[in-house]
Amino acid sequence: MRIREVTLRADYMGHVQSDQITIRCHSVVELPAVHEDAKSADGSVMRTVLEHTSLLIQGADIDQMAKISWVPNRICFRDAISNSEYEFAGSLSDTDEQDTIKFAIDYPITTPGMSH
Repeated sequence: MRIREVTLRADYMGHVQSDQITIRCHSVVELPAVHEDAKSADGSVMRTVLEHTSLLIQGADIDQMAKISWVPNRICFRDAISNSEYEFAGSLSDTDEQDTIKFAIDYPITTPGMSH
């Protein structure tokens, strides 16, 4: 995949226009979810999600991020090689990495091969 920009968007209820900003980046990397399993005395296992599946947007133009005053709840991007579009619902997460945006995924909106 080759991704050179992502669009962060905030969709609202009703007939209110979405806020959005397109940010240049070097790459987008998917981080798997992190779980913790706890076994009870009766042998049953309870899984706790410690961190949701996330996208790391690396080489992001952080100056552009400083311009937004709204909270993104969608991210979308296009793979320049396959021309496939991806869109996910979720939220921004904290990261200590410089020039990096972390977006925790709640669920996919559009991914290649998904029927609409």
